[in-house]
Amino acid sequence: GTAFHCRVLEPEEFSKRFIIAPEFNRRTSAGKEEEKTFLEECARTGRTVLTAEEGRKIELMYQSVMALTECIAGEVDQ
Repeated sequence: GTAFHCRVLEPEEFSKRFIIAPEFNRRTSAGKEEEKTFLEECARTGRTVLTAEEGRKIELMYQSVMALTECIAGEVDQ
């Protein structure tokens, strides 16, 4: 909810407050270390981590809202 709200109403703030996590290969030591480093950096900068699926859904909902807004704006202008 908070990330979607930010994406729609405060798009310039979204990338400052949220980050979509890349895929990590947790089956390897290197992948686990990469994930650990990524999460530590996110904690240090105060960004909230979203999964790739959460990011995908937020973007799809955002595109839907923007399409609706454009339709409504077009009707009002006529």
